[in-house]
Amino acid sequence: MSGSTKVTLFSVGEANRVLAELRPELERLRAMKREFDQLGSRAEALALAVSGAAADNPDAIELRRVTERRDVLADQMV
Repeated sequence: MSGSTKVTLFSVGEANRVLAELRPELERLRAMKREFDQLGSRAEALALAVSGAAADNPDAIELRRVTERRDVLADQMV
């Protein structure tokens, strides 16, 4: 690739203002990633538990719910 990278230099004051603006979004993303990872672990455990189970099995229902929530989070983190 032969693209160029733009470098922006900030003064301390400018950097602190940008940080203040970015912090809430970064904290939101961090919380979403934490939930995403926890749901992934839960989905793995449920997948083992529901192997061969009926669709109305409580664990199978939870697995669908967990997977749907994880998909929503994945879309939001893009």
